[in-house]
Amino acid sequence: MDRRYRERLLADYPDIVKREWPKPGFTLNRAITACRFARSEREKTAAAETVPVVEYGDACSWLAEQDDCDLLLTDPPYSTDVPDVQMFASEWLPLALKKVKPAGRAYVCIGAYPAELRAYLSVPAPDLTLANVLVWTYRNTLGPSPGLDYKLNWQAILYYRGPDAPPLDSPKMTEQFSVADINAPDGRLGDRLDAWQKPAELAERFVRHATKPGQLVLDPFAGTGTFLVEAARLRIVTECGSLPGWAPCWRPRPGETYPRDANRLFLAAWHHGSMAARRAPSGLGTAGRALWRAVNAEFGLAPHESAILVQCCRVVDRLDAIEAELAGAPLTVEGSTGQPRAHPLLAEWRMQARVLESLSRALSIPLPGEDVGRRRSPSAREAAVARWGRGGVA
Repeated sequence: MDRRYRERLLADYPDIVKREWPKPGFTLNRAITACRFARSEREKTAAAETVPVVEYGDACSWLAEQDDCDLLLTDPPYSTDVPDVQMFASEWLPLALKKVKPAGRAYVCIGAYPAELRAYLSVPAPDLTLANVLVWTYRNTLGPSPGLDYKLNWQAILYYRGPDAPPLDSPKMTEQFSVADINAPDGRLGDRLDAWQKPAELAERFVRHATKPGQLVLDPFAGTGTFLVEAARLRIVTECGSLPGWAPCWRPRPGETYPRDANRLFLAAWHHGSMAARRAPSGLGTAGRALWRAVNAEFGLAPHESAILVQCCRVVDRLDAIEAELAGAPLTVEGSTGQPRAHPLLAEWRMQARVLESLSRALSIPLPGEDVGRRRSPSAREAAVARWGRGGVA
């Protein structure tokens, strides 16, 4: 653990240091251990709220619908797989980089071919700084020996950072070397699912350096899912898309199974190892999309139930908008004759809340302990919740 890491850890938890200081036998290592435990508990709390999702579709269309992210981490098709890499890079990369927050970062894995390097390095990034061209090198693959040229045993990673990006969360100085010497996934060991698959260690390193639990990672080219797996393991909220015709999104890994329907677009929400196919409708706000993902992560809905859920999500967005308007407004306004009266948005909020309650009952989400949901009156629902001893899903 290097000095910068310890200093940052102690600075993040001054209350812990203040609490440990008066205790007998106080040492710096003891305070650091307490801070590490506090950080671990905070990460666990943030992890409970993460629901990684996968969408299968066109990368550019998908990017246009996404929220701004804390980390863009992606491995697009190389120049060997696209007819015009210059056009391809200029189409998707500007859209993706615009999604990175001012305090965010981006890692874009590309091939080491001169034409591909030229194409990507010519794409402007006005809001971000292209800080490094990192190198991932590997020594465990051979293939045919070139006659005239040198063997390419490396790939490039374009590293961008926003103007407000904090220091990298890297406790080891060796992890900040611009050349990462990590073996490629090896088919002989059963961990290689695609020719261009990146090692899990490399993915884990970038996610850990650039994000904290609960932050958002975007990957418009999911491929075999290496980046999603590592981000989910570190409890980062993750969204991935994939370009039709490129490597299938989610080839099953050894001991793991993921549903894949090659005949249509789908969204898969991964929640504690289970997946459900549903694509979020366009036009939903932040609260509506969060509700959509949470419900579809837990339940498989029939078409008529999905239609009800869409209406629930839109009502939630309206309630969110009303609450935003009321946040800075007085609860009473002047009536036509000067008398004080309730703000008209309060009545609208109550009406929308009743609509949401009615829609939620019609959706019939199962309560804890049930396999199948059923419609209930509010009093019956309260009785059922009391019976199971814990809250259900509205």
